[in-house]
Amino acid sequence: GGDAAALSALVEGLGSEPFDPARNMPTVPVLLAGGREDVMVQGLAGLAPLLPDARYVDVPGDHVGALASDELFEETLRFLA
Repeated sequence: GGDAAALSALVEGLGSEPFDPARNMPTVPVLLAGGREDVMVQGLAGLAPLLPDARYVDVPGDHVGALASDELFEETLRFLA
């Protein structure tokens, strides 16, 4: 749906909360995964070196297809092991 009032309130709320990446750094290992054909994850691989304990994996598929890939499943199991 398109609730303009709710979206406006969300944007205003985000703008009023200062973002300090150093203060909000993850304290647990992070797996970042992106589909090779997914234009929405451009630059995601560059985020992994900025996090204390992160790994990026590139799997086949677009934004939805990557989630169903065997490679993502295998990488997730390896990450959780």
